[in-house]
Amino acid sequence: MAMRIKLLSIAQSEDSKKLVELVQLGKKDPGVDWEEVISGYSRKELDQLWESLQKLGTSIILSLDKVDDFNEEELETVFQSLQCLVILATATVVSNTAQVPPSLLEISILFHDILPSIPSRKDKLKDEFCSLFETFWIKEKPGRQDLIDNTILYLFELNMRPKSTLKMIKRLWQLREAFHLIEFDDPSTQTLRDQICQSLINPNFMKRDEGVRILGSILPLNASFMKTCHEIIKKNLLTVPRNLIPKYGQVYFRAWQMSNEQVRPKLETDCVQDIMYHAIHASGIQLVKILRKILDYIHRQKRQKGVDEMLNRLYAPILWRSLKAANSVVRLNSVFLFVDVFPLQNPLAGVEENNDLLQNQFNSFDNLLMDSCPSIRSRTILGVCQILSAYWQMIPKEVIKTYITTLIEDLAWDGAAAEVRESVLKGIVLLFNCHYCHLILQPILPQLQNLFHDTSEKVRIAMVNLLIKVKGIRKIKYWSIVSVEHLLVRLAIDTQPVARRIMQIVFSSFLPLDKSAEVQVTRIICLIETNPKASRIFFQHAPKHMSLEQVVSFIVLLCGCILRCIRNEKVASDESFQESDNHKDESLYQEQEGENISMSLEMNIIHGFLDAITILWTVVEPELTKPSSKIMKEKLDKIFSKAIPVIMRHFKDLKSNSALIIIASKLPPKLVPYLSHQCLTKLKKLDEKTCCKEDYSALIEMSCSWGKMNGLLDLILEWLTDGMKNKLDSSSTFKQLKRQTQVRFTVNEVPKPILGLKFLFHVVEQPNCRALLLNKHQKNILDILEQLKNVLKLLEHHFDTNNQELESTDDRFLLDAYFLYIRLNLLVYMEANSQSTNDSVNLQKLIYQFLSWAKKKVMPVLENNQDSSKSTRKRNSSHSKKKVIDLACDLLQNLFTLLHTYLLMYEIDEQFCIQLGTLFEPCIDSVKSVKLLPIILSCIIQLTSNQCSERKLVVHQVLSIFGNIIQSLARGSLSDNNVDSFSQILTSSRMHMSNFLAAVFDLRMFSPPLLTEFYKKIVVAVLYELTEASKRGELNGVPNAYQDLKPFALWLLDIIFKKISSVSYFFQELQKFIKADCLNEEHQFNALLFMLNALLLKPKNPKLEIQECWTALQDCSHFPKQSNLDDTSDNVGLKESLKEHIEQISSVMAIKSR
Repeated sequence: MAMRIKLLSIAQSEDSKKLVELVQLGKKDPGVDWEEVISGYSRKELDQLWESLQKLGTSIILSLDKVDDFNEEELETVFQSLQCLVILATATVVSNTAQVPPSLLEISILFHDILPSIPSRKDKLKDEFCSLFETFWIKEKPGRQDLIDNTILYLFELNMRPKSTLKMIKRLWQLREAFHLIEFDDPSTQTLRDQICQSLINPNFMKRDEGVRILGSILPLNASFMKTCHEIIKKNLLTVPRNLIPKYGQVYFRAWQMSNEQVRPKLETDCVQDIMYHAIHASGIQLVKILRKILDYIHRQKRQKGVDEMLNRLYAPILWRSLKAANSVVRLNSVFLFVDVFPLQNPLAGVEENNDLLQNQFNSFDNLLMDSCPSIRSRTILGVCQILSAYWQMIPKEVIKTYITTLIEDLAWDGAAAEVRESVLKGIVLLFNCHYCHLILQPILPQLQNLFHDTSEKVRIAMVNLLIKVKGIRKIKYWSIVSVEHLLVRLAIDTQPVARRIMQIVFSSFLPLDKSAEVQVTRIICLIETNPKASRIFFQHAPKHMSLEQVVSFIVLLCGCILRCIRNEKVASDESFQESDNHKDESLYQEQEGENISMSLEMNIIHGFLDAITILWTVVEPELTKPSSKIMKEKLDKIFSKAIPVIMRHFKDLKSNSALIIIASKLPPKLVPYLSHQCLTKLKKLDEKTCCKEDYSALIEMSCSWGKMNGLLDLILEWLTDGMKNKLDSSSTFKQLKRQTQVRFTVNEVPKPILGLKFLFHVVEQPNCRALLLNKHQKNILDILEQLKNVLKLLEHHFDTNNQELESTDDRFLLDAYFLYIRLNLLVYMEANSQSTNDSVNLQKLIYQFLSWAKKKVMPVLENNQDSSKSTRKRNSSHSKKKVIDLACDLLQNLFTLLHTYLLMYEIDEQFCIQLGTLFEPCIDSVKSVKLLPIILSCIIQLTSNQCSERKLVVHQVLSIFGNIIQSLARGSLSDNNVDSFSQILTSSRMHMSNFLAAVFDLRMFSPPLLTEFYKKIVVAVLYELTEASKRGELNGVPNAYQDLKPFALWLLDIIFKKISSVSYFFQELQKFIKADCLNEEHQFNALLFMLNALLLKPKNPKLEIQECWTALQDCSHFPKQSNLDDTSDNVGLKESLKEHIEQISSVMAIKSR
């Protein structure tokens, strides 16, 4: 009572300071409730209160005109006064169920007008103003329509902020019935319209259902504004987050539902149909996919009233015509929509009309299944299967039978495109989602079994996925489609993606974890007997389908089977075995799992079991090293420490020993001391000439894992030292090297340097051994490198002397030693400088030294080979020359291989690139060394793609190297010698050249002129080859086929024609070459005309570009005139050829123009 009197008194005094004090006091006092205070006023008192507060509020608002004269404190007082008035106004609207006082409405309208002008730093005050206006609307108070425009604008601004919440957008949603009050054609609402347009691409709006519903409600309110919003959406579709794209479908569909009879036709044609049109005709595939996602939501609303009729009406003028368009991209886009919207029907039409419409759709599918474009056939297959699966019972049986027959008998064997065959298999997987089709498909699926061996990996994957699907269906057995034998063959030889899927099919068949141990062993024996190679792949993937405990148990089970087989054999051969005192072995037999299993195993099964143990243990080894697996690891260590000696004593063949050594290497050395002390001895006893990798790989890895690497490296060093000494001693120009002081195994042993290199190579190749070598044995590496360095002297002597003097020198030894010398140097350098910021620079200097040596000592061998007299003088026979040249090429192959690895990891400078150029170019000039082309191309690919962004000097050097390469190839193709080997080299280099041109094409991003320079050199090289061929009389007469081009030109043009963009650049440069009037010989014209005529015979030839070149060629100042061609006094054959070429291209171009 006292608070009501006090409030009325202060209001009548119009003292804003006292009003602020009173309201703030009420905030602090929990007993003051302004709604309760105001509700106690009579109608007359309430009118008086708000008449006074209106005057006070008006004066405060008017004072805001002089806001520039206020200091900060005075301005804060004004805002506090306004806040107090808003609090009282809100309490009055909430508490008063009758009409609000007129004065309150008037002051609220003033507050509404000043809402946009309040500074953003006073967000709390603005929010309270907005809450007042929202209360007016929600309480349905008179005059609420005057308080809505700025309220909606503020709420849109609020929700556009990054930290907006769901509560904020729900406040705007509560005002949805007020949206129709917005005057969209009024200029005063321009700011609000801009905010709405921005909200269409704002994630805060689009990610919330309320925001989508708000925008869908606003869109149909004004036809003109709706079109503006539609354009905004289209322009920003490529930048909007992908997960928000389907939300636009909801916006359009809600707008369609909310629209009236006047706006709906415009919404359908200007928005929905516009999206349909661009989803078919848009040029960018990304935009097409986005538009399809928008339409997909609308398609899925077909059960809503009127949607079927709307879709049929809007698609009718677009879809049927597009399905028959000449452009395959348009047809493909149409197929996607056609499948998604099927079936199109009109609820307003009669049964007969709808039947005709449905038949028309089936006819369209029939035509699309036989379309000339593979992508269209592929997508139609998936669409038809999707439709059959969804509407199986509704589609006539004749139609179903026709489709199934077409798929299985025709399209499944489409030889033109693997994607079509793949789609058939994927489609059948979709069909299996409908259980009605199982009985129909069961008898015909075996017809597809040959697709399991398709040449395309993706087809094989699709076939295996089909078998996986079938495996889950009781009525159909997967082995009735593809036999187990075929599955195992593919498991053994196919790629990882295929093998992983095959394992999903066969794992439970060959290793049923829910069956007894005896069944498991029997099945595994069957697997090994059927396909030993497949069994190895099986065991590689098996741990993915088992727990670690199951893997360990299975390993122990296999070990037990081997031990029991040994026991059975001993019992059979010696009846007194069971009574012997070998109780230790007997207790071991009894410890194994599966004690009831008693069988005699063939040797191949024993090998298979040992392989299985080795592979399974290797796969799960990282898991066994974890503390949680300690008990299982100890179990394996205990069992195999006892089992390995027993098995080794019984099975002494190489294969069994190799597997047992690998298994033993996984145990601590103290558990198998008899092996840990013998591994180096066994390595030393190996025969250098007959041993293979299988003989030493397991022993080396075991030595490394047991800490015996130091002894192994000493053995390698001893052999290399003696071997190098012997080879250097065989040269008369070298003095005997003094033997270095080191650990010696024996005094008078024949050194095995080649075997030492094999050991060292395996250590470097095997990741675990290599890491141990670099981390803990750097001194040993340096000693070995000191010996390997002698290979440079041996090679220099080999190149500088007669071959007879070095008859004993082994070229294989020199090559391997050279390769290991470079690789070990790089590994040591990289390890030592791994923490250094100058790592790349130091390594570059090291490689520079290797390149300099090769340039001084190896390259002269290739260059001298060009001069036959020098070749003859230096070497006495063609065999000797070939042998030395082959060695030089192999050395460079090794060097360039390591160089390529370096270029993959580091950048190089311009000087280094120049050095590479001086090495690469002579290699291509020599016919003998042109076999280095693939590795050289690989190196310059890295130079182009990774080294040259913003580094034009490097690119110019690459351009020079490339120009020399293709010029050398053009000259080489004209040589009559080594035609077959040259053709093989071009074939082997095709992929590398294709990758290089792809890397070159990326240069257009930062240097288009450089790109044109590359294609200019291509044009020059191609015309050079053809011109020289013309001079030799090899181009007389028009070509009969595109393949009649010369080898180099055909090879290079085939690569260029793989990409349309490359073709465009090639013809641009060809036209420039022609227009530059560089053609001044008849042979040049003959070569160019021959090429153009040959290109016209190529399927899918670039007709327009050839036409432009022909036109430019006719304008050349030196173009052969008819009078000159008729002169038969000289070059008759050439002139006749020119006449034939001109007549041929003229007639073809005339036909094309018509």
